[in-house]
Amino acid sequence: PPFPNTTYTPPLTAGGPCMDTSCTGTLAHPYEIEEVSMTGGGKSGSAPVLRLVGGPNVFNPVYYNLDSFSQNAGEIQVSGYVVLNVKSSFSMGGNGITNGITSSIPPECVQINYAGTSSVTINGNGAVSAILTAPNATVNLGGGGSAGYMVGAIQANNINVQGGYPVHYDIQLNRAGGS
Repeated sequence: PPFPNTTYTPPLTAGGPCMDTSCTGTLAHPYEIEEVSMTGGGKSGSAPVLRLVGGPNVFNPVYYNLDSFSQNAGEIQVSGYVVLNVKSSFSMGGNGITNGITSSIPPECVQINYAGTSSVTINGNGAVSAILTAPNATVNLGGGGSAGYMVGAIQANNINVQGGYPVHYDIQLNRAGGS
């Protein structure tokens, strides 16, 4: 079945989070971001928020290349379809990615490709609705906290689930490469 329509806002133009002037968010010219590090939070309501604008459908996502990604506070808000290519490290706690359940966008809207060999960690209240591909790494899901969960699919060298971390895999995701 077709993916649901989403509101489409064109991605940032060159000169935004881009290391060269040819970044357009396409596969050939993705947005290049050295590091995403979301920590702290301070006063109530001041937790960091990362907003990723995606493409209009699964065939035209917006691509983001990151060297490292670390979140232990705040949340990631995704609109549209995005592909995150992460090179060296990936960890998620905090409030995770708010797509899927909270905005009626399926997990296929967020594809995370991890090229590293170190462990991927999703813990605490890290709520993820995505397809995560980490063929050379171990993915550790643990300590679901009061709101942590995984909705989607994971392909990895090894997967460890600990501490009551809920995982929901929709068998329809096998069409998108998950297992």
